[in-house]
Amino acid sequence: MATAFGSQMWKALKPPWKFDPAQILEEREMRTVVLKIGMLLFCIFVFIAGVFIYIKGTPLHSLYMFKTAVADRNVDGAMRYLDIDSVADNPARANVMRAEIKELIANPLKTGKENIFILASERALWDWSIEQSGNTALVSLSDPKPARFKMRKAPDGHWRIVEFLNDTSKGPMYKSL
Repeated sequence: MATAFGSQMWKALKPPWKFDPAQILEEREMRTVVLKIGMLLFCIFVFIAGVFIYIKGTPLHSLYMFKTAVADRNVDGAMRYLDIDSVADNPARANVMRAEIKELIANPLKTGKENIFILASERALWDWSIEQSGNTALVSLSDPKPARFKMRKAPDGHWRIVEFLNDTSKGPMYKSL
């Protein structure tokens, strides 16, 4: 009787779970798979973030933002990507140009002339050719209406139009098209 009572007592002292080596290996494999999936997702996130940061600092992104601002008639947004002081010959001309350009962006059809701002808002991004060399880029559109301008990288990372390379006899933002 003592042995039966002792074996029952021994069973009562055993933990409720069983030691199963196969189950422990399955749990370790599951943890490994979850860890690998987590690391893969983290790497994908870092890659996408890197691509986004790279694209945001390109002339193409600034051209897209300029195009969007002009299409939306957002004068302040467009002026962020246009350096009037560099485009103008002198400070007095810069003030006149600033007023002209604000009017052109706000009411592009009111002037009766086709200009670079109408052209920028109508053309698709892949129609523009961008040749980047360091902190400067030459942006051109040759078909069907020619337009060329130079962009320079600003200290905060976006690109700004600093020079119009078209016929400037009617002003730097006009071209007989």
